[in-house]
Amino acid sequence: MPKLPTVKPRVVIRFLLHGFVNCQSLKLTANRGDIANTDPKILEELKTSVKKLINQVDSDLNNSGIYTLRGWQEESRTLQQEKGEFGHRIKSLKNRKIARFDGRLLVEPSSESELFGLFTIIYGARPDLFDFEPLDYNTTRGIDIIARNKSPNLITEGEHSYVELKHTLQAKKFNHAFGYLRWIVCWDFDKSVVTGIDLQGIEEGDVRRLQVSSTDDGLTVYWLDNKRKASKIQVIRLKEYLKQKLGLEFESERQ
Repeated sequence: MPKLPTVKPRVVIRFLLHGFVNCQSLKLTANRGDIANTDPKILEELKTSVKKLINQVDSDLNNSGIYTLRGWQEESRTLQQEKGEFGHRIKSLKNRKIARFDGRLLVEPSSESELFGLFTIIYGARPDLFDFEPLDYNTTRGIDIIARNKSPNLITEGEHSYVELKHTLQAKKFNHAFGYLRWIVCWDFDKSVVTGIDLQGIEEGDVRRLQVSSTDDGLTVYWLDNKRKASKIQVIRLKEYLKQKLGLEFESERQ
C-alpha cells in the first residue's frame, strides 16, 4: 500500500470582541431608536468607563500573547504577498523596453509613478530640455507638480504653475481645471488623441483644442489652446520628445 502524503492542518485563529453597554439612566427617543434624550454628562461618564474596560482587555490580550499570534498571521500573509509580487515584477521585466542614456539604464515607464521617476532622471541630467523647473511633487490632491519658469530667485518668487503627469493622454474628459495648468507631461498619446481634438476640463465650458506645430529644428510641439484664454498649455509627449531631442529610443532588450 503506498504511503500517503502527510497533510499539515491549517489553523486560522480569529478574535472578535463584542461589547454591550446598558444603563438605566439612558433616555430613549419616542421611537426608541436613539439615546439622544440622555443627559450629555451621563454619556460622557459612560464613555470614560468603557474606555477603561477596553484598555484593560487590550492589556490582558497583549500579556496573553494573543496579539503576537495575530501579528505572526499578518506577517506570514505579507511575506507571501511580497514574494508573489516580487516574482511577478521580475517576470514582467522581460517585456520591458529600455534605453541607455549618459551611462544610465532607463526602463520604459508603465505607470504615472514610473513616468515621474524617468522625468526626474532626465531633468537631473539635462534640465535645459525643459522650460520649467519642478519645485514640489505631491499627488494627494490630484495636481502632480508645482513648477515655475527658471529663475535664480527664491523658490517662492516667480510665476508658479501646475504640471500634470499622465502616463497616457486620453481623449476622455480631462479631470483637472486648466486655470493654473501650464504643462502636461505624458509618455505617449492614446490612439483616440489626434490633432484638433477637444479636451474638456472640470470647469464648465473650458474646452481646449490640441494643436501641433514644428520648430525650425524639426521638433514637434503640442499645445492645448482656447482662443478666449490668455495662456496655452504645452503638452510634452516625452517618448517622442526624447527621440527628437536626444535620439533616445526605447527598445526591447536582447535575450
